[in-house]
Amino acid sequence: MKEPKTSLPHAFLLGGLFSVAGQLFIFAWSAALGQGNALVNPLTMVTMGVLGLALFVTGASSKLEEYTTMGVTIPISGMVIAIGGVTFGTRMKTGSAGAAAKAGAGLPLRVLGTGALVSVALSAILFYATHGSLELSFEAAQMGALADTLLAFVVGGLIALVAEAILLATKAPVPVLLIAFIVVGALMAAFNLDGAPIMNNGGFIVSLFAAGQAAYETFEVLLMGITPIPFVTVLCVYLSVTVLGIVAGLIRSASADRERRAGESADV
Repeated sequence: MKEPKTSLPHAFLLGGLFSVAGQLFIFAWSAALGQGNALVNPLTMVTMGVLGLALFVTGASSKLEEYTTMGVTIPISGMVIAIGGVTFGTRMKTGSAGAAAKAGAGLPLRVLGTGALVSVALSAILFYATHGSLELSFEAAQMGALADTLLAFVVGGLIALVAEAILLATKAPVPVLLIAFIVVGALMAAFNLDGAPIMNNGGFIVSLFAAGQAAYETFEVLLMGITPIPFVTVLCVYLSVTVLGIVAGLIRSASADRERRAGESADV
């Protein structure tokens, strides 16, 4: 990854805007599939991944990263951008698409893989140790579309701001912090904090915290013997994000190759 750029106001603003995009995708998928459909959140995360691909291929993500690191990276679209960066850099250095794809796949394996592994381990331990006794209960709250969108902006902005502040204070490697945030999402699920009305919006759902929460809760469902489908769905989301990032890096490297050849032809 690049040398981190830190800016708290920009982190809040971009984190909030990405979350609003996520909330709009939630509205769209809910309208298409029906309110409460189990596929709404997974498809929203994949759609955010497509947004990350578009931002990376067009070079817009590089400009955004000049202002903030976590404001771009904390949304799931940021993982696609990061994978794209590794893939692109390796492809331009080695000239090998295979080596680039392998390097690109290594990043989510380390970050999402490690975070998910810790999350499911926590799920198994706490499932057998507490049998759900840690979970807090919250009353469902119905809010309008405008309120949901504004709340998504605030929650997503605050998540990115806190993440940026931690990066600034600790100077820790970004991948290490991302793993930690995924595990925090799993711990939130253990206490059902993700079930609080303030978290039921795009601000939380499209963040990497939700990656840990989803791994924890779907593995818990698996342990209950209900169905493996939710856990498999989460793994498919992880795989989709990985593929989107690799594709983004390869597309951008192919474009860079064309520009280089065009420049060489012009010189001749």
